[in-house]
Amino acid sequence: MNMCLHTSVLFLLAATTAARAQPQYDLHLLPTLGGPDSRALAINNHAVIVGDSKIPGNNYAVATAWINLEPIFIGGSGGSVAQACAINDAGVAVGIIDDPPAAFVMPLPSGPPQTPPALADRLSSATTINAGSDIAGGWSTVIQQGIHPYIIRQGILTDLPVLGGSQGLVTSISNTGHIVGWSEFTDTTGQPAAVRWVEGIPERLPDLGGYAVAADVNDGGIMVGSVAAPGLGPSTAVLWSAAAELTPLGSLDPAHWRHEAMAINSQGQVVGTSGNRAFLWQDGMMRDLNTLTAAPGVLLVEARDISDTGLIVGVALVGNNTRGFLLVPRCCSDFDHDSDAGTDQDIEAFFACLAGNCCASCGNADFNGDGDTGTDADIEAFFRVLAGGSC
Repeated sequence: MNMCLHTSVLFLLAATTAARAQPQYDLHLLPTLGGPDSRALAINNHAVIVGDSKIPGNNYAVATAWINLEPIFIGGSGGSVAQACAINDAGVAVGIIDDPPAAFVMPLPSGPPQTPPALADRLSSATTINAGSDIAGGWSTVIQQGIHPYIIRQGILTDLPVLGGSQGLVTSISNTGHIVGWSEFTDTTGQPAAVRWVEGIPERLPDLGGYAVAADVNDGGIMVGSVAAPGLGPSTAVLWSAAAELTPLGSLDPAHWRHEAMAINSQGQVVGTSGNRAFLWQDGMMRDLNTLTAAPGVLLVEARDISDTGLIVGVALVGNNTRGFLLVPRCCSDFDHDSDAGTDQDIEAFFACLAGNCCASCGNADFNGDGDTGTDADIEAFFRVLAGGSC
């Protein structure tokens, strides 16, 4: 189905991104906890990453964090699903730990993971946390089946209503209080619709008549996710403006069935997967992240999150195994990606990198991406970018 692009949305996003050149990235594959697989699911603005990783001899992954690219075990038995789903800038991670399934909150790196008291008598997961430490996700009980959306603010749990049916889930809370996710609706049994909760009331977002999920929302209220037509047709990666106007984001492989937008940052940059290839959408264009980084033998299949500083994390295929990845933008005046651009710390980090001691979230000593590392041209480009020029 062809749909008109909403120029107001595109203008809003272009206004924040037009000055950026096409990005290129340095790739870091995240180590596992000894097993064959890992996944990076979220990152904060200080380059702390959370997700899951397998340990030797277990079929399932355990909840994991990476600080300076080093893996830290959070929790899980390895016998069922456990993962860290989100992390705020204070370093507090949330997710789910198995046996029995329970939401957890954990300040990194100290721990240990704790189930919020308000969820103590429920099976639960925590999918999102914001700067104010509001937590949300879904819960159920043995007696009351199905997933029910909730939010916890200042320790008080509020059950959120759904559109119809009995199920729903909060997927994201912005720092400004926007809440999005999905809910069953009455006209199709068991089918999810993308929703945002406005003053606690679910509002169905525009879709194509089939299933739809809102995966993330930024502080400006701009939302991203995926929609599909009725039946078994392909999904479409989409953006909803703060006014709930729907914009399809395009695709990398139109013949493929899977196209999902998974995260959006404060700059309006969107990441996700299209045709099982990780993408970045900005300036009205979807780009294959595999073409923006040198990664022989690695296929970036899902971009799961993007920080406000432009760091991207997700899932790659390396042979037959999945590995979490971190992409670090080159040619950035916030060289250490600490959300503070052009500082003495960025200059110190750059020269440390020139000397062979790059921090985990730093750019590459080949600053200008010309294939020659640590040259006068890299130093000149770095100071030119610091002064507001182009790379």
